Order: sequence, then structure tokens, then C-alpha cells
Amino acid sequence: MITKINLDELYALVKEFYGNKVKMLYQNSEKREIACILYNAFEVHFSLDERTNCFGAGIVIGESKISHEVLPNEKISLNSDKNSITNSLQIIDKYCRLRLPDKFLKYHGW
Repeated sequence: MITKINLDELYALVKEFYGNKVKMLYQNSEKREIACILYNAFEVHFSLDERTNCFGAGIVIGESKISHEVLPNEKISLNSDKNSITNSLQIIDKYCRLRLPDKFLKYHGW
């Protein structure tokens, strides 16, 4: 049986997965949302739908527009189990790294 995670567990997973790459990590229990800044460059939002308990993630682009499709052929999962969410975090991490210059990543030790 696949165990779905709750918002507190999602917060801990995001914090653990991204480590020092994440800044300003916060949880809004009312909206069932977690947001942070990755690599000092990308505002990322994660959520768990209260009714369906589906996972959601997206990168803010422009004026509060959120992109949920970050890489072709690599989809962010809607499943809220730990493995599916971890795979989605990896996709977001890959997207961010591809968008940033190697010199920037090296400078910060990422």
C-alpha cells in the first residue's frame, strides 16, 4: 500500500531534499502550500489538495504565473506518496540546474 504524506512531512521532505539550495522555506497550512526560493533564483510552490490529497508543484514565472510543465517528457507527478514527490523534486532540481550557468552553481558549491 502506498502511503500519502501530509503537509508537515512534505515540508520536511523538501527541506531535506534541497538542503542548502533552499532559502526562505515556509509553510502555509491554511492554503496547504509550501513555498521557497531554490538556488537563490527560482520561487517554487508545492501543495497538497485537501479534497483529493494530490501533490502539486510549480515554478513562478513572471508576475505570479506558475509553470507546472518544467521539462519536456518529464512530468511532475500528482501522486502524493514520498517516492513520486521525490521524483518530482528531482525534475524541478534538474530544471533549475539547466537554467543556471555552471559558474554560478560552482561559486555556491552546488
